[in-house]
Amino acid sequence: MSSIDAIFAWLCGLHPGHVWMPGGDWLPVCQRCVGLYAGILLGSAWHFFVRPRATPGWLWAHGFLLAVSALFGLHLFPETGATRTAAGFAFGLGAVALLWTCIAGKGDVRMERASSRDYAAAVLVSLAVLLWACQAGGRGSWIVLNGLCALGLVCGAVLAAAVAGQGIHRALSVIRGTARLIPSA
Repeated sequence: MSSIDAIFAWLCGLHPGHVWMPGGDWLPVCQRCVGLYAGILLGSAWHFFVRPRATPGWLWAHGFLLAVSALFGLHLFPETGATRTAAGFAFGLGAVALLWTCIAGKGDVRMERASSRDYAAAVLVSLAVLLWACQAGGRGSWIVLNGLCALGLVCGAVLAAAVAGQGIHRALSVIRGTARLIPSA
């Protein structure tokens, strides 16, 4: 068992019937997690480089992605490997968009370099390439998909740590502010 397999063993149930095998080798995570980590990586890159504007429509669209992926996670619809991967991808994109908004704040998030249409096109093309690599790819796809999963995990961990750190900072600011308001005895 490689170190990447050991790390992902803690995070993914790895149902044997739900694993992509590009090049004949199992990926270290299930089909849904492949999509999740790829979505986190793509969403993080998009937010870091393009900095989309967090309009109400943008937030609703990403909330919708989270809701749809949750419905697939509850097995309310017939599932295939492609739908599991797409649902994970949608969840990763939605989670990153909402968490990034928490970090950046409403005033700092802006779409300077691309439009929502460009974003949608990038998402669809990325999902199509991801599904192709999972289903038809060889050993090279297996290596790239392992890298995507590892980088997506790192991006997700950094994003979660940033949100937690910001929350702790805000809580400490409130505590310090409250402490100054209490009269000394």
